[in-house]
Amino acid sequence: MTDTGRGTFTLSGTPVSDVETLEQMDIYPDETAIEVPRTERVFYGNAAGRG
Repeated sequence: MTDTGRGTFTLSGTPVSDVETLEQMDIYPDETAIEVPRTERVFYGNAAGRG
């Protein structure tokens, strides 16, 4: 995950292709999801939102 410096992020990872997993997600039909390796995760959010 890379911070673009404009309030957005660029993500890279392996596309999720497991149909059962994708069916559990509430995403638009023309979108997909990617797996981001734990070693590449950085918390950029508000700690108050966690918990």
